[in-house]
Amino acid sequence: MLDGPDLGERTEQLRALLAKAERREAIDDGLRLSFAPHAELAGRLAALAAAEQGCCAFFDFTLHLTRPRCPPAECARAGERHRKAGRPVRRTRTTVSRST
Repeated sequence: MLDGPDLGERTEQLRALLAKAERREAIDDGLRLSFAPHAELAGRLAALAAAEQGCCAFFDFTLHLTRPRCPPAECARAGERHRKAGRPVRRTRTTVSRST
């Protein structure tokens, strides 16, 4: 259980990361947050979810990495550039769900 300065610090960490959510959606018994596809951000979200589990085991966090949808013309152009360069097309989106 967190208290005092630790609680304040954790609260600020949560607020800072939650402010980066691109989308919020109410789900059964919780909230789904979607974030931009950045590896560093996904790592910070995972670390904070793990820390919350250590303190508040009644929360359930799910971190799900998916490919974002893009307009067909944009995807086609990006895919063609990657194919010409011999690189695979890889894009992900980070979604965190929290249930109580």
